[in-house]
Amino acid sequence: MRHCPNHLSSHGSRTSRRLRSLLAVGTVVFLGYRAPLARAQERSSDDLRRLNQSVDTLVKRVSPSVVQILVSGYGPLEETDHGNANSIVGRQRAIGSGFVIDETGYIVTNAHVVRGAERLQVVLPNPDVENSLEAALSTRTRVVPAQIVGVSRELDLAVVKVDAGKLP
Repeated sequence: MRHCPNHLSSHGSRTSRRLRSLLAVGTVVFLGYRAPLARAQERSSDDLRRLNQSVDTLVKRVSPSVVQILVSGYGPLEETDHGNANSIVGRQRAIGSGFVIDETGYIVTNAHVVRGAERLQVVLPNPDVENSLEAALSTRTRVVPAQIVGVSRELDLAVVKVDAGKLP
């Protein structure tokens, strides 16, 4: 069999035309999808920015009402090598969090936080600090005594009351 130069060049040019056509179509398709993809990424970025701004706004709005709760009391100690933990009772301390639900001093926390409480104190944030991070790091806080008003062990919720004036 002899190779025909025309056959090769004819086959080569047909292949290269086909390849150029496929590349052209591929480029058009790629560019056609690239613009909507960029717009979708832009929208996604805008959505994330708006979500971040909403969360920041929410944190700034509610953070003044978030408090720490300091509890001390007596209860069963952790189990020891010598036996049952229920037979050993000792002094316990706990720290929890809560939030003001009424400006007159009602605060919601978890029931397990106040369980066994003999002494209950609430750490109120510094009202002069605007930023929630600054408030968390502030050393200027006010500690006030609190009383348990109600407990629901089933829901793990408790309401405590402080007399500290008007709260946020």
